[in-house]
Amino acid sequence: MHKQFNIQEVKTKTQVDMAYREYQKFMQTSNMPSYIFRYVKQNGTTIAEERFENNKYNLIIADTLCTTYKGAAKGVLFHEFTHIFDEEELVIKYGFSHDDRNTPYVYKEIHAEQIKTLYLLGCKTIDDLESIDENRVSFHHKKKMYNISDYLIECQKELRENIELIEYAKAKNIKINIYEFNNILNRIFYYVGTFSIYLKFCNINSYNEFDTKDVWDYYGYGINLLPKVFTENPLGFHTKELIEAMAKIRLLIVQHYDKLKIIDDTL
Repeated sequence: MHKQFNIQEVKTKTQVDMAYREYQKFMQTSNMPSYIFRYVKQNGTTIAEERFENNKYNLIIADTLCTTYKGAAKGVLFHEFTHIFDEEELVIKYGFSHDDRNTPYVYKEIHAEQIKTLYLLGCKTIDDLESIDENRVSFHHKKKMYNISDYLIECQKELRENIELIEYAKAKNIKINIYEFNNILNRIFYYVGTFSIYLKFCNINSYNEFDTKDVWDYYGYGINLLPKVFTENPLGFHTKELIEAMAKIRLLIVQHYDKLKIIDDTL
């Protein structure tokens, strides 16, 4: 039986394919692998996701992608494309397995958000730093658009709200499912990615202005060092040891809150 024709799916695939070609120009590479496009009905807040399955990269794209802000949607795609870019490199360079989703996880999320941020700031390529416009209103958060500094302030609020969510769960003996808890951690890594670009290329003296010491202290395990690592090193810098150290930070945080019996990993 033939799959029913869906004009919105065709439009979305065209949008994704065009963005993938644009991404390769942005990254100044022509060696990106092919992918399988998978169109799904949106479930939750995720509108795009990369997975390596059956020896192929899969781009899982929600039916709402074309309905979001065009620039913001392309930024989301650049984030997911960077996962493909990084995974290919890390498998070849360090011998990571495609099946190992945990070890390179933190690095991949931070780096993907860095690339997305440069695109949203107006760069035409990763080397086009002269085009950075920190007043550009291109950052999408909770159905509103912001420039990068206001976006970072909104993200700080979200980081602190997530702390309140965890504390409430502890006080009320409520379970947070593992997917939701993983999203809480993702918000930290996304923030680090965007913040490191802002510090490095927009306002190096703004570290105290965006003080998140309370957030870093709450999660602990050296997470406070991540913004400095990514600010002080070249964009895309990584070593196998750095990647593994970041993986350990994430693992220790998960284990800590799992011991408090607030994470439900049975789902």
